[in-house]
Amino acid sequence: MQGIVSLLDEEHQHKVERIWAELSSSFGVRGVYITPFPHFSYHVAKQYDEQKLAAILALFAANTAPFSIRTSGLGIFTATNPILFIPIVRNLELSLLHTAICPEAESVAQGAVEYYNPAQWMPHITIGQSDITGDNLPAIVAWLNQQPLGWEIKISSIGTIYAKGSKQYLGPQYELTGQQ
Repeated sequence: MQGIVSLLDEEHQHKVERIWAELSSSFGVRGVYITPFPHFSYHVAKQYDEQKLAAILALFAANTAPFSIRTSGLGIFTATNPILFIPIVRNLELSLLHTAICPEAESVAQGAVEYYNPAQWMPHITIGQSDITGDNLPAIVAWLNQQPLGWEIKISSIGTIYAKGSKQYLGPQYELTGQQ
């Protein structure tokens, strides 16, 4: 899988990494390290035409000013192995950027994931996945409930994350340089 993402600023990257480390040491949760870069995704697909996507993202970056997002609380995508996340509050700038990116991404994607289309998109920062179960979920949620998860995060780039085998890698990242 590949994704179009924004990485978190350094302060919030470290906050997420500290949460991941505590979930690993206290609860044995390590599945989040599948994608070891604190981020949120705009679009995910099985594969993109990388050259065309690079041109699209470079253009968006040149025409998009850095902006801020807010997070609020804790969320759970329910499944046999629930996914824990920090929800991102959608604002006008974020929604407009996402709505503009999606059709462009779709035009160069194969196997796009439906959850990322504008009508369904729920922006979030994943903090636990794969190895969370009904047995460890209550203790994890109790601990996370005590953590401050209401953040304001400066977003200053857009880029890609991609998989090769079982590992994830950062693809090209483009600084947002547009004017407000």
